[in-house]
Amino acid sequence: MSDDERVADALPAGVTPAPRPDGEPLRCRTPALDSDSPGYLYTGLWDVPLADGTDVESVVLGIPDRLGDQWEVLVRETDSPVDILIVDPATKVEVNVTDVTAATGAPSIAIGAISHCGQKPDAAQ
Repeated sequence: MSDDERVADALPAGVTPAPRPDGEPLRCRTPALDSDSPGYLYTGLWDVPLADGTDVESVVLGIPDRLGDQWEVLVRETDSPVDILIVDPATKVEVNVTDVTAATGAPSIAIGAISHCGQKPDAAQ
């Protein structure tokens, strides 16, 4: 299962993330980046509308526990808006989850994911 599928599975039942359109992932092995690293740089943005009455703070703060122990919480802001930054060290994927209810006018979160020249874990290759 990919990291984006794991994050989607960590959302409340019946919630469907809507990925924003994006371009092709940028290959990391490129002179333009002065990098010889294999893999790809990927940025994904998802808008996630939630049902009226959803406790958005609980959804955001509960995602790391639902993802599993391999994910590390780097930042956890509980002020408004609630925001977390988590990383899977094995895949080099960072995920930011933010309560955007005030901006959208309805219960919702925004998810941003970045893969820094990510690779599959050795066991999965």
